[in-house]
Amino acid sequence: LIVAANGGLTYLDFGMTVEVPIETRRAMVRGLIGFVNRDAAGLVGDLQIMDFLPPHVDAVAAREALRTVFSGESASKVRDSMDFMGVVSQLSTALMQHGFRLPPYFSRILRALAALEGTATTIDPSFRVVERSYPFVLARVLSDRSPEMRDSLRRLLLSDDGAIRYKRLIRLVQAYGSETAPMSAPGTDAESCRVAVEKVVAGVRELAFGERECTNNEEEARRATKIAIEDALNFLLSEKGSATREKLVQDFLDACETLLAEDTASASSSPDDITLETAVSTLKSTTTAIIENTDVLIPALGKAARIPEASRAARAAIDSVRRRAEIVRARRVQAGATACADASELIRRVVHELTRPSSSKRA
Repeated sequence: LIVAANGGLTYLDFGMTVEVPIETRRAMVRGLIGFVNRDAAGLVGDLQIMDFLPPHVDAVAAREALRTVFSGESASKVRDSMDFMGVVSQLSTALMQHGFRLPPYFSRILRALAALEGTATTIDPSFRVVERSYPFVLARVLSDRSPEMRDSLRRLLLSDDGAIRYKRLIRLVQAYGSETAPMSAPGTDAESCRVAVEKVVAGVRELAFGERECTNNEEEARRATKIAIEDALNFLLSEKGSATREKLVQDFLDACETLLAEDTASASSSPDDITLETAVSTLKSTTTAIIENTDVLIPALGKAARIPEASRAARAAIDSVRRRAEIVRARRVQAGATACADASELIRRVVHELTRPSSSKRA
């Protein structure tokens, strides 16, 4: 046992080891994300890289088989839990007829994961290795700058039409926070304020004088996160990101209109649609991430603001906001609302939604 930098206990066991190539390790990370999010198309390709499926497999048929199992339409009995045996059961049931096999190198990983989950469940029967490892996997994807991981991150967060999958975005932000936040007890308000000021100063200093050399793993992880944020901003400001920018504007104004509506509990037509709960959760998670990572965000935003595309993207976003706001305002006028009354009510409801306990706590 060793004590990690964040205060957690780390258990190391070198009884059995195996060397896995970097391409296969990345495919494992992408594969877990694909499994959790039921991305059959991406998962088949990753299983081929990991040698769970032969190179000549009929990818279309394999994807359809996975979709059938993921949707619960399979005629075979499938263990649909998110524990390790559930993963094996679902994959083998869907893909056995498509050449599914366990590659030799994975036998040791299999034994290690089975032993880990078996030991953990004796202490906590609700422990599921897939659920517990997923936040780490998301944080790993965020910090890996390889083209494959960036493409996986884009598929994770964006739909085919450029719309943002907010629930996945929230989980990604929360995963990064859980992996970087210390596990020790929180300090006093004065201590928290001091740390926040130090992070702002560090961010401004880096923006003014350039990036300093990383001296430990924590600083290296921060640097990787800053690069990921810069890549995301560059995408949003580019021509390729115009559809996503437009969706962001629409979703923001949809959330505002939802707050002003009499019935704010209307259900969405899709899990990825913006709802009141999703908007509030996104705002809360984003606010927390900004407060805790100002040393990363200040230089990233400052660098993005200096590129030529930033001003053009900002003008396009402002024009889009103005056009959409005029439509929303016209609907509100027809409903008999005034601009001042809407502004006051919007502020009141935002404050109310941000300060009320979560549904889990209220329950």
